[in-house]
Amino acid sequence: MLKKNSFRYKVILLVTLTVMLPLSLFGGYLSHYVYNNLLTQNLNNEMDASLQQLTDSIVSKHRIIDHSFDLFLSNQKIRSNLLKLSRQPHTEDLMNFTGSEIEAQLKANVFHDYGWNSGLLKSIFIFQSQDNFFYLHHDYLDGEAFIDEHIQLYNSLKDIPDETTTILPSQKYNTTYFIKDIKPLLTDETIGKIVLSINEDELNNIFISSLKEKGYIALIVDHNNTVIYHTDRDKIGTKFNTDASFRQTVNSNKEYFYNNQFYFLGNQKIDDLGLTAIIMVPKAEIVATSILTKYTFIIFATVLLALLISFYAAATITRPFDDLIEHIKKAKDKDFKAKMPQYKYYELNQVSLTFNNMLDEIETLFNEVYKKQLLLKESELKALQAQINPHFIFNVLETISWEARMSGNENITIMVHSLGELLRSNFTFSNHEKIKIEEELKYVNFYLDLQNIRFGDKIQIQIHIEDDALLELFIPKLSLQTIVENAVVHGLENKIGKGNLTITITSKDGLVYLIVSDNGIGFDAEVLNQHLVNNSDFKENGREHIGLTNINQRIKLLYGEIYGVTVDSEINEGTTATIKFPIDKGDL
Repeated sequence: MLKKNSFRYKVILLVTLTVMLPLSLFGGYLSHYVYNNLLTQNLNNEMDASLQQLTDSIVSKHRIIDHSFDLFLSNQKIRSNLLKLSRQPHTEDLMNFTGSEIEAQLKANVFHDYGWNSGLLKSIFIFQSQDNFFYLHHDYLDGEAFIDEHIQLYNSLKDIPDETTTILPSQKYNTTYFIKDIKPLLTDETIGKIVLSINEDELNNIFISSLKEKGYIALIVDHNNTVIYHTDRDKIGTKFNTDASFRQTVNSNKEYFYNNQFYFLGNQKIDDLGLTAIIMVPKAEIVATSILTKYTFIIFATVLLALLISFYAAATITRPFDDLIEHIKKAKDKDFKAKMPQYKYYELNQVSLTFNNMLDEIETLFNEVYKKQLLLKESELKALQAQINPHFIFNVLETISWEARMSGNENITIMVHSLGELLRSNFTFSNHEKIKIEEELKYVNFYLDLQNIRFGDKIQIQIHIEDDALLELFIPKLSLQTIVENAVVHGLENKIGKGNLTITITSKDGLVYLIVSDNGIGFDAEVLNQHLVNNSDFKENGREHIGLTNINQRIKLLYGEIYGVTVDSEINEGTTATIKFPIDKGDL
């Protein structure tokens, strides 16, 4: 974390201000220019894309509708039968004949009509009068209500002559009605009306839904400015005002006020249908989603770049100080070989040279003073140890042994002899870190002799040696004896009944394994093994494992971290301790 009074903080602040100030001035100068250009570019792109998709999605459907009208209006049999109904008395025979003829022609026509087969057309009604009408319908479940709506629609338009298509949305159904007059080829009289019911679910699509969600207005008008399609279906069939204000604004990137909101307008002519597609994009949408987003991103990227430059510059300038602090910490831990590197700047090189010279002087003083003090302390300890006369102890033990023999107590004789040998091993090998496995086994046997006399026949002991050549290898002194002692004291001593102790010496893949197994009371060894891995002492339920951790640390110091002691144990099942070390012939 940066502190306000730190050198690095000052550098970052200075570089940030240096970079941000000109960027801010330049950004302010360009903001208006960039804003306007991005607005124009994004607006034009949005208009073109929206108009093209509107044309592709809606106008293509109107072409299908127009084709369906042409198909039915060009049917000569339909027109001739309607003409008979309009000029002849409505006899029952005439009604039956014309009705069957017209419905047959409708069925024949829709068989090849894409609008009907795709589901765009829901129904086709042909009216000669309110009482005389003929129809086909995809879903006859709508029943009488749907037919009644068509009759009401016809009644409202029957007396209104119209050369163009009338488009009206249904008030009850998701349907838009397209209506045209039916006329003979040679006269201008109206002999009927054809009503196509358009399924609005087929007319709309995902694009139209997305326009509505964004607040866009999309519409299509004919040459009389009658709305034949609108995202607000209530506007279908109404007139759209294309006054002077609209004509000046459309396709000019100027704002048009409509329904209490500002819009940008775009239109596109569809000449083959005589239609015009119009798109109205809310100004707020264009500004919010395009300009501000991009401009905010530019500002954020600029600020981020300035900060990155500041941190990089600060890190580059202050890195030598970090090196100095790191090397001071190493020197505190007595690592006098950690010298600072050379730098390409004269001032930094002077700091590096001075620090390295200081380390050399400290190392010299350490070697001359500190190590001399250690040698002096070691000499004093050896002098104190030399004051203890081991011969006196051995003579006393020998006297006790003779007294036991004279009294016929063989157990005391064996115990005194074994204890003397164990003590002799400590004195004899006090200056040796390692001994042969054969020698180690000898002192293990002395220890086991003492325990056998103590416990009688409670403990059964077995020793397995894979190869006698292994006895000539070296191991850390008293390592095996310590493991055996732990097995007896912590595993078998408190066991009810007889116990078994097995010592196995084996080798595999250049490694030697000393394995001590017992069937004692056992314990949870997971925490102990974790301490052995971490080279730390362990105490559990008052039980200390100092000997184990000591042996483990000695083996790791002698041979490396991959070697040492591992323990497997289960409560009431027993314990197996394994010492792993490399083949050591005494030359390490």
